[in-house]
Amino acid sequence: MGEGSYGKVVKGQKLDDKRNVAIKVLKRDGEDVWRELNALRTIAVLDADLCNVVQFYECFNSMGRPCMAFEMLDLDLYQFMGTRKWAPMPCSEIRPIAKQLLVALDALASLGVVHSDVKTDNVMLVDAVNQPLRVKLIDFGLARSAVTILQGELLQAVAYRAPEIWLGLPITEAIDMWGLGCTLAFLLLGINLFPSHCEYQTVRFMVQILGQPEDRLIQAGMFSQAFFVRQFAPGRPRFRLRTPEEYFAGTGYQTTACSPFTTLSCLDQLVHIHPHHHDSELEDRKALVDLLKGMLDLDGRLRLRPHEALQHPFISMSHLRQDPRHTQYLIASQQNLEVSAVKDSIQGQMPFVAPKDSLSPDWPVAPKESLSPDWPVAPKESLSPDWPASSPKPSTEPSVYPEESPSPEEASSPEPSVARTDEDVERLVRLRCCSSFFSGKRFASAAGWE
Repeated sequence: MGEGSYGKVVKGQKLDDKRNVAIKVLKRDGEDVWRELNALRTIAVLDADLCNVVQFYECFNSMGRPCMAFEMLDLDLYQFMGTRKWAPMPCSEIRPIAKQLLVALDALASLGVVHSDVKTDNVMLVDAVNQPLRVKLIDFGLARSAVTILQGELLQAVAYRAPEIWLGLPITEAIDMWGLGCTLAFLLLGINLFPSHCEYQTVRFMVQILGQPEDRLIQAGMFSQAFFVRQFAPGRPRFRLRTPEEYFAGTGYQTTACSPFTTLSCLDQLVHIHPHHHDSELEDRKALVDLLKGMLDLDGRLRLRPHEALQHPFISMSHLRQDPRHTQYLIASQQNLEVSAVKDSIQGQMPFVAPKDSLSPDWPVAPKESLSPDWPVAPKESLSPDWPASSPKPSTEPSVYPEESPSPEEASSPEPSVARTDEDVERLVRLRCCSSFFSGKRFASAAGWE
């Protein structure tokens, strides 16, 4: 049915009830397998249908290879868009998909779980023929508890990667909202909003469309210097995006040109990116773009949360109820929304508990040692070395974003490099070993500005 770096998915059948299932056959056993099982065990308390996540049945070994059995679904959103020849999806069809995925992320957030890989490939239609807009979130291979994610970890696909991953800022559930925002933009455009084949171009288009992250975010990032460089021009931001030549000089990787949206300079332009046939569709697109602005906020702390997005006018359709001219469009949109099994009454409630007999009785429990107890914690000095000791941190969640303004001394002289121990350097190499952010000669200074 499909194959990836993790292994392959094959079709199977449960012998007790003859139900067809999708079996994920993993290439190897190890910490990744136990991490996914731990995530699946955590979300097993959710009602898979009401919370729009894939139903996990059991795990077993076959010829020495770990296997996981899930409910059989149809095709993912990327494949679905391919069947439409990549034609943009109307807002009235995007809305039920957005609502179902927001409910899924809200349920995961209530458990403190970060999916870490929200993208079109990991959203599947339940039945493209009978329930064409009914979707579920799949693939929890990268999911884990938010409190276990280290600052600087490399997560998410390139085109769906949040700014805090690029810059090396603290990681929270907000990265899933960014991934969902990019997914909805894909449905609206028929193509990724940000390029996926070149990391520099992805960041460049992010800056071009959404603006540059604030200086305090860049300053606090462990890996910001891969893409940004200091400047000391009066009245301008303290940092600017590197040129392609500077990026190559610093990382050793050439940039490639790319994206049909080279002239797109803000999200507002998405309102008129495609022709509209009715004023109601135009108003609906404006509401969707407003929702995308909240989901794609460069500051993860200010990004919309799932329960907030569920109250947005695009989801509630309050903007369509105010004008009688939108009545017909509103009725059609409500009919599309009815394909979702999610009711408004579940918003804000605690996750639904699955019946005990739905859990595999011989479910293996991940050994404690698989949770890497000796995994090094991010050194304090990597959490923005110049954070004033007297500055209070927000009480709601940890942050390493220092609120600072350049002093006359800073404007006249560059900051000294931050000293790194061998242990710090080794940690950075481990975290970024599969990334093309830095060449080996730059690992030692990856967390401090030169």
